Amino acid sequence: MHWNTKCNHDIEVHRRKLCENESRCFFQQLIDAVDYCHSKGVYHRDLKPENLLLDYQGNLKVSDFGLSALPQKGVGLLHTTCGTPNYVAPEVLNQQGYDGSAADVWSCGVILYVLMAGYLPFNEINLQTLFEKINAAEFTCPAWFSSGAKSLIYRILDPNPQTRTLRVYKEADLLRMDMQGCCTAYTELAKSVTDDIRAG
Repeated sequence: MHWNTKCNHDIEVHRRKLCENESRCFFQQLIDAVDYCHSKGVYHRDLKPENLLLDYQGNLKVSDFGLSALPQKGVGLLHTTCGTPNYVAPEVLNQQGYDGSAADVWSCGVILYVLMAGYLPFNEINLQTLFEKINAAEFTCPAWFSSGAKSLIYRILDPNPQTRTLRVYKEADLLRMDMQGCCTAYTELAKSVTDDIRAG
């Protein structure tokens, strides 16, 4: 994972495999932020690690709302196909209108996978092959994922947008566990990043 200083001492969260506790802390903050945006009727549509910032206190921030949108009046669906291909939900690719909330949730699931695995669940050079795998949710979790992590990720990366909601995932066992150890690991991670930047 590369850590680049940003304005206001923010740090870009890029790819490096994190332990489950660290990943849980990132993900919990991510879905809380996304849930807040959705409560205001804002859908990001380009969620990915490169658009997540971590400050020196370990606070996660969502950035780059350049592709964000509000639902169209009287319809409630979005129609513009946009986002980063590896993180885009199946229904976005089908170009028949999609729910912005469910699409963002899919992207959050891909992010959780990347944080824990260090690589993408859907990653093909050929875009057609990539889209076919996304549409079929064709991926596997690494052996080192816990059963709770696997269960959560498989539930989020569900091709059916109607059953893909933040409310369900916020109640997942992985996120209901005691967060004390998680937060300790997260604080240590933020401190180590800060030390690396100062040393560099």
